[in-house]
Amino acid sequence: PDSTCVLLDYMGILMSDSPLSWVSSFARFVRLLRMVRIIRLIRVIESLLDSALSEAVRVMMRILSMLIAILFFNHFMCCGWMIVGKYGPTDTGQHWLNVVIPLATEDHEYRELNAVYQYFTVYHWYLSQMSIGNEVIYCFNTSERVYNILGILAGLVMSSTLVSTLSAIMIDLGMAKNDQKAKMRTLNHFLLQERVNQTTCVQIRKQVLERIHRSQRVTEQDVPALELVSASLKKYLRGQIFRPHLVTHPLFNLWTSLDEGTVERLCNQDLSFVFLMPQDDLFVAATDCEEVYL
Repeated sequence: PDSTCVLLDYMGILMSDSPLSWVSSFARFVRLLRMVRIIRLIRVIESLLDSALSEAVRVMMRILSMLIAILFFNHFMCCGWMIVGKYGPTDTGQHWLNVVIPLATEDHEYRELNAVYQYFTVYHWYLSQMSIGNEVIYCFNTSERVYNILGILAGLVMSSTLVSTLSAIMIDLGMAKNDQKAKMRTLNHFLLQERVNQTTCVQIRKQVLERIHRSQRVTEQDVPALELVSASLKKYLRGQIFRPHLVTHPLFNLWTSLDEGTVERLCNQDLSFVFLMPQDDLFVAATDCEEVYL
């Protein structure tokens, strides 16, 4: 993405000084393409949302982001079509802006109409290219025809990508819902089988439903990719994770300055995270304690 942004910057600078009007207009279009920087921002936002939102909300956000991406893509193609119509080369002496359309009792060319009407007409036309290829606007020269062909191909790719992505999202969401329903059916079957009283059943179902929809913290055991990390790098990673929690205790904070090696062994061999849910018990009376809580 960085190299693409730099290339677009250089192209915009070089073409903006051209004496040809259509080249200068194309330079402005190229500068618009620098908005590909937004892709990196979107990825950062998605990573933050994944850790803060529920699965259903994340699905809705992904669908909304895809629709916004399609709207922006159509905007750029619409701007390109306007440039081709105004400044593009023609081998017939005509452009699509020369088309005469009836409005009320008079006929007008597209170029005689205001810019807002032109923009939304082209936007509507190009949005239809993604589905049925509606010929609201016609091509009158080779450059417009080539641009239209490329637009139809791009629309085909975008629409197929949208459909496949939405299908995958809905399948994943459906599988997650089915898994939750299967767990609840098994729980209800177990409670009925053991003839648990109704009050206890209600409490158990309520707690399970609350926890089944709660986002779970990801632990080291939940990340298979860490198995591919070298031992030295994994050792450094565990030190980065556990050291801030270890030094909160005065004894271990002092120990860090006295014996760094022992602290590293503690981080890599003896420390782990335990994530408790509401109403969980950290310690139970009259039981042996085998661990220390920091």
